[in-house]
Amino acid sequence: VNSTYRWNVFTGNVQFLLPYNLKAGVNVIGNMRAHESESKYADGSINFSSYFYTEQGHVSDLTVQGSLTWNDRFIDDRLSVDAAAFIEQRNYDYKYIYGNTNSGLIMDGFYNIAASSGAPTVYNYEQHYKTRSLFGTATVGFDDTYFIDGSIRNDWDSRLPIANNNFLYGGLSASVMLNQWIKDVEWLDYWKLRGSFAQVGSTLSAYNTILAYSYGGTTNYKYNNMTSLYASNVQLNPNIKPTISTSYEVGTEFRLFDNRFWGDINFYRRDTKNQILNMTVAPQSGFSSRQLNSGLVRNQGIEISLGGSPVKTKNFEWDIDFNIAKNQ
Repeated sequence: VNSTYRWNVFTGNVQFLLPYNLKAGVNVIGNMRAHESESKYADGSINFSSYFYTEQGHVSDLTVQGSLTWNDRFIDDRLSVDAAAFIEQRNYDYKYIYGNTNSGLIMDGFYNIAASSGAPTVYNYEQHYKTRSLFGTATVGFDDTYFIDGSIRNDWDSRLPIANNNFLYGGLSASVMLNQWIKDVEWLDYWKLRGSFAQVGSTLSAYNTILAYSYGGTTNYKYNNMTSLYASNVQLNPNIKPTISTSYEVGTEFRLFDNRFWGDINFYRRDTKNQILNMTVAPQSGFSSRQLNSGLVRNQGIEISLGGSPVKTKNFEWDIDFNIAKNQ
């Protein structure tokens, strides 16, 4: 058995400095993978006939992103503003082919699928999809004490139905460095209060919205010795929508006593809307499950992380961390 795996990953970035603190750029990320494998067995005994199999898989995953960024400071450098806008496209292509001989070879040592004494088993598969995105981010800071971050994104995904392949989501967060208010407290090194709202969109794998037939091969799903096609046992939904997860968080983090004691406390709530599920249905329908969007799934809880450094010398430091969480 001989197998070969190849990974070729490359990145490239070009930036252009423009007037008014603007910067334009193009970023390219490529991931090319290939897998090749084959087995050759010579005729060895009455119970072992010659055999040959080969398979190949190739992936091309290319992302091209254009960006425009801007930053500046105002009010005697007390107010900082950073903003960025992006346009992005991702092309994913995967091809796979497989073949093996059956009932030996017409000539021992002639390792070729066409040399199969019996009908060879052959199979190939392809997957292609494309995503396009527009998104932007902005950060505003004042006096190195108050910070606001915002983001918004719109995705177009070919894996979704045309009517629902466009979805918008975003986020907003704010934080205050409370230690800047009480600088005269010597034992307080760092104290931050934060709150955020964030959304994340997700979809499903390719070719899972419209019923398609799969090739049964030369050994499975035979009817009167003829190769047949078969349908998925999942009833697909041509009107499926993307999943949007929304999270709300409020928390604080601190460091005390010359960074010898620290902690992080976080309260959160996460709402998942239109989660894509396969629900069991009656077998009389001809399917085992049905694809659908669920309503609203909510979980909330608290996370507490505490730590400290009880022993700290010039040559030795011992840190202890403790975590506890509750989710419902």
